[in-house]
Amino acid sequence: MSSLKERIYSLLKDNDMSVKALAKEAGINYTTLIATLKKDKDELNSKFCIRIARFFNVSLDWLLTGKGGPTKSKKDELMYYLENMGIKDKEGMESFLKILEGYLGLEAFQTLIALMERRPKSPKI
Repeated sequence: MSSLKERIYSLLKDNDMSVKALAKEAGINYTTLIATLKKDKDELNSKFCIRIARFFNVSLDWLLTGKGGPTKSKKDELMYYLENMGIKDKEGMESFLKILEGYLGLEAFQTLIALMERRPKSPKI
Protein backbone atom coordinates (compact mmCIF):
# COMPACT_ATOMS: atom_id res chain seq x y z
CA MET A 1 0.00 0.00 0.00
CA SER A 2 1.45 3.29 -1.02
CA SER A 3 -0.24 5.89 1.15
CA LEU A 4 -1.19 6.52 4.76
CA LYS A 5 -4.77 6.96 3.64
CA GLU A 6 -4.80 3.53 1.97
CA ARG A 7 -3.32 1.88 5.06
CA ILE A 8 -5.95 3.48 7.30
CA TYR A 9 -8.78 2.45 4.97
CA SER A 10 -7.34 -1.07 4.86
CA LEU A 11 -7.33 -1.24 8.67
CA LEU A 12 -10.91 0.01 8.73
CA LYS A 13 -11.98 -2.62 6.20
CA ASP A 14 -10.10 -5.43 7.98
CA ASN A 15 -11.81 -4.49 11.24
CA ASP A 16 -15.25 -3.84 9.69
CA MET A 17 -15.21 -0.30 11.05
CA SER A 18 -16.28 3.11 9.81
CA VAL A 19 -14.22 6.30 9.86
CA LYS A 20 -16.73 7.75 12.32
CA ALA A 21 -16.32 4.78 14.67
CA LEU A 22 -12.52 5.04 14.47
CA ALA A 23 -12.65 8.74 15.29
CA LYS A 24 -14.85 8.10 18.31
CA GLU A 25 -12.91 5.09 19.63
CA ALA A 26 -9.45 6.60 19.07
CA GLY A 27 -10.40 10.05 20.36
CA ILE A 28 -9.84 11.83 17.06
CA ASN A 29 -11.94 14.71 15.76
CA TYR A 30 -14.16 13.15 13.09
CA THR A 31 -14.29 16.23 10.87
CA THR A 32 -10.49 16.53 10.86
CA LEU A 33 -10.02 12.82 10.17
CA ILE A 34 -12.52 12.62 7.33
CA ALA A 35 -11.19 15.84 5.75
CA THR A 36 -7.64 14.48 5.91
CA LEU A 37 -8.62 11.14 4.41
CA LYS A 38 -10.38 12.88 1.50
CA LYS A 39 -7.18 14.76 0.60
CA ASP A 40 -4.62 13.24 -1.73
CA LYS A 41 -1.76 14.13 0.60
CA ASP A 42 -0.56 12.08 3.56
CA GLU A 43 -0.89 14.78 6.17
CA LEU A 44 -2.30 13.70 9.50
CA ASN A 45 -1.36 15.07 12.88
CA SER A 46 1.28 12.86 14.50
CA LYS A 47 -0.84 12.54 17.65
CA PHE A 48 -3.68 11.15 15.53
CA CYS A 49 -1.34 8.69 13.81
CA ILE A 50 -0.12 7.45 17.18
CA ARG A 51 -3.71 6.99 18.37
CA ILE A 52 -4.65 5.10 15.20
CA ALA A 53 -1.59 2.84 15.44
CA ARG A 54 -2.31 2.08 19.09
CA PHE A 55 -6.00 1.55 18.49
CA PHE A 56 -5.35 -1.02 15.76
CA ASN A 57 -2.25 -2.36 17.55
CA VAL A 58 -0.03 -1.84 14.52
CA SER A 59 3.47 -0.46 14.09
CA LEU A 60 3.58 3.33 13.82
CA ASP A 61 6.44 3.01 11.32
CA TRP A 62 4.29 0.82 9.08
CA LEU A 63 1.28 3.12 9.38
CA LEU A 64 3.34 6.19 8.43
CA THR A 65 5.64 4.74 5.78
CA GLY A 66 4.24 1.39 4.69
CA LYS A 67 7.67 -0.14 5.27
CA GLY A 68 7.94 -3.41 7.13
CA GLY A 69 4.87 -5.15 8.38
CA PRO A 70 1.95 -3.87 10.41
CA THR A 71 2.94 -6.00 13.41
CA LYS A 72 4.51 -4.13 16.31
CA SER A 73 8.01 -5.07 17.29
CA LYS A 74 8.63 -6.56 20.72
CA LYS A 75 10.45 -3.38 21.66
CA ASP A 76 7.45 -1.26 20.61
CA GLU A 77 5.23 -3.38 22.84
CA LEU A 78 7.52 -2.94 25.83
CA MET A 79 7.71 0.80 25.21
CA TYR A 80 3.91 0.96 25.11
CA TYR A 81 3.69 -0.67 28.53
CA LEU A 82 6.44 1.54 29.93
CA GLU A 83 4.54 4.59 28.76
CA ASN A 84 1.43 3.32 30.54
CA MET A 85 3.54 2.93 33.69
CA GLY A 86 4.38 6.63 33.52
CA ILE A 87 7.73 6.59 31.73
CA LYS A 88 6.98 9.06 28.94
CA ASP A 89 10.22 10.10 27.29
CA LYS A 90 11.79 7.83 24.69
CA GLU A 91 15.30 8.13 26.17
CA GLY A 92 13.94 7.06 29.55
CA MET A 93 12.26 4.05 27.98
CA GLU A 94 15.40 3.06 26.08
CA SER A 95 17.48 3.37 29.25
CA PHE A 96 14.98 1.31 31.23
CA LEU A 97 15.00 -1.47 28.62
CA LYS A 98 18.81 -1.59 28.63
CA ILE A 99 18.89 -1.70 32.42
CA LEU A 100 16.21 -4.40 32.48
CA GLU A 101 18.08 -6.49 29.91
CA GLY A 102 21.33 -6.04 31.87
CA TYR A 103 19.67 -6.91 35.15
CA LEU A 104 17.80 -9.95 33.87
CA GLY A 105 20.39 -11.14 31.40
CA LEU A 106 19.68 -11.69 27.74
CA GLU A 107 17.99 -15.08 28.16
CA ALA A 108 15.58 -13.91 30.87
CA PHE A 109 14.87 -10.70 28.94
CA GLN A 110 13.98 -12.75 25.84
CA THR A 111 11.76 -14.95 28.00
CA LEU A 112 9.94 -11.84 29.23
CA ILE A 113 9.41 -10.75 25.63
CA ALA A 114 8.11 -14.22 24.73
CA LEU A 115 5.66 -14.14 27.64
CA MET A 116 4.40 -10.75 26.50
CA GLU A 117 3.68 -12.19 23.08
CA ARG A 118 1.33 -14.73 24.67
CA ARG A 119 -0.58 -12.15 26.70
CA PRO A 120 -4.04 -10.89 25.71
CA LYS A 121 -4.19 -8.09 23.15
CA SER A 122 -3.36 -4.56 24.28
CA PRO A 123 -6.35 -2.53 25.43
CA LYS A 124 -7.64 -0.11 22.84
CA ILE A 125 -6.86 3.52 23.47
